[in-house]
Amino acid sequence: EAKRKGLMEGRKEGRKEGIKEGRKEAKLETAISMLKEGLEMSFVQKITGLKEQQIVEYGWKIKI
Repeated sequence: EAKRKGLMEGRKEGRKEGIKEGRKEAKLETAISMLKEGLEMSFVQKITGLKEQQIVEYGWKIKI
């Protein structure tokens, strides 16, 4: 019973982490799209809540 409960808890935590990462990646993709459309970095940061460094690093990662 304890093993099963621990396994279920682990799966729950894994799903939460996956959802969190997915949301962050979606924000980063939105930020890149906004920049490609010519919006100012400061505006993109304000809307997405991301830091400039996060956006720039993601842009390098996906090679925009």
